[in-house]
Amino acid sequence: AALRCRAEWRRLRARELALVALSGVLLAGLFASWITSLRYTSIANSVVLFGLSPVWIALVSPLLGWRVGRLMVVSVVLSIVGSAIIGWGSASGGERTGLFGDGLATIGGLCMAAYLLLGERARRQLSLLGFRESIAFPTLVGGGLIMVGIYLGIRAGIR
Repeated sequence: AALRCRAEWRRLRARELALVALSGVLLAGLFASWITSLRYTSIANSVVLFGLSPVWIALVSPLLGWRVGRLMVVSVVLSIVGSAIIGWGSASGGERTGLFGDGLATIGGLCMAAYLLLGERARRQLSLLGFRESIAFPTLVGGGLIMVGIYLGIRAGIR
């Protein structure tokens, strides 16, 4: 499949290549942080906090010139309040690992939001197949580096 995408890749400028590469690294980051979070917090907390990616997109939408309606503002506020309650519950549980896992899940959601935003820009220049094939290498390399970083942080007692 990668051979069929070579012509598309040749048309990309340096900025577009950087967007594609960063999209791949963000995809790796979202999986690395979200999956690792499951070891340190409940599945429910992890899924809810990871699922905040639409909230992060809504928060940056005005900076991108996108209109945010009243219903979106209400849903963002409710989502943030609910997430704060989850974080407070994890922190007050006496175990720092729950809060660490919540943080990893939140980072995963942030990576997902950034991946969707950057991927949308990169996809303007590439077919779906071209985009998918072009993020494979940055995802692999970025994922490996991120997992090594998480592993070293956990071994050093950062949680």
